[in-house]
Amino acid sequence: MGEEYVARIFVFGGMVHGNAVSFFFMDAIAHAKEAVAHGKQGYAAAVAEHAEQSRNHAERRGRSSHLTEGIKHLTEAMEHGKAGHADAATE
Repeated sequence: MGEEYVARIFVFGGMVHGNAVSFFFMDAIAHAKEAVAHGKQGYAAAVAEHAEQSRNHAERRGRSSHLTEGIKHLTEAMEHGKAGHADAATE
């Protein structure tokens, strides 16, 4: 789950409406980036925490096919992080 991939999921997932970027979008992206950064450093628990927070913000925004796919990947990252697999969480 690279930073660019995460950002694309949220942008194309419908979290941006017109010129206004929603509060949930900004928080979801920030936490997803934190998850990736911590995963690269080997901190699995931090990956799980930030992936979960990102997913929670994304779920508040609504649903689209791309957003649903992003939420799926965040859930997988969270599960890998909770299992102590920082490297798998950031794939």
